[in-house]
Amino acid sequence: MQHGSIRAAAEALHVAQSAVSRQLQSLEQELAVQLIERRARGIAPTPAGELLFRYWRDANFHVERLRSEIDALQGLRRGNVRIATVESLTTNLLPDAIEKFRAQHPGITFEVMMSGSDGVAQAVRSGEAEMGFGLNLGSSPEFNVVHRVREPILAVMSPKHALATARTLSLSRLAGWPIALSMRRNGIRQLVEAAATAAGITLEPALVTNSVELQHRFARTGQGIAFLPRLPCAQSIKSGLLAGVHISDPALNSGTFDIITLAARKLPLAAEEFISIARQELQNYFLKPSR
Repeated sequence: MQHGSIRAAAEALHVAQSAVSRQLQSLEQELAVQLIERRARGIAPTPAGELLFRYWRDANFHVERLRSEIDALQGLRRGNVRIATVESLTTNLLPDAIEKFRAQHPGITFEVMMSGSDGVAQAVRSGEAEMGFGLNLGSSPEFNVVHRVREPILAVMSPKHALATARTLSLSRLAGWPIALSMRRNGIRQLVEAAATAAGITLEPALVTNSVELQHRFARTGQGIAFLPRLPCAQSIKSGLLAGVHISDPALNSGTFDIITLAARKLPLAAEEFISIARQELQNYFLKPSR
């Protein structure tokens, strides 16, 4: 159910598709209920399948917590922390937090999955990750928001750009310049385009990419303007490699950066302790000098 198809589940488990199908059929016979529906693009759980998945997921959570409490008796010598995050955190903040944590607990390992904010939320929802880092993640009651900071979208450009010294800029002022945008399914792209539509503006990007680093470079080298959150640009702005100008449209100043966990889940102790370090790193991030 996590993978969306029997083939993907078999690949994840390193077994044949037929073995997965047989096990699923056996389980349906044992419970006397249909667990999945086959659709044109894979499978989807029935209500009974959803119930079974949640029970299995929650049971795994309890086992993980038990193991972590036993490990904690030995000083967190073992364990694994699974994180889902947007790309923008993987340059500085998240590596810094992991480095600080592992200096205290070298036996703890990490798995870090990169995705858009929608994928981050899904990874936390399914139990694939214990925590998620991303934009505007806290709108659903199924999540706990363990930390939140305001995260405006900036117009990011070379310090030599003609608009770099402006205090604020409107979208209409920015529309005449070469711009870089994320892919259409990206949350930032959707926010920017919604604001442009409301202002009666059509944006025609010179670059469309799902890479934050490529947008960063597009702006830094003077090719044009990128629309990026404050967080991935903070250190480059402080060091003078980039200029970041606030955009006057309110919709682009109302975003948040969230750390979330699943509300129904009691986290392993290593994950709980890592969250406390990540929260502190996030609080201090904009106070740090540039490197």
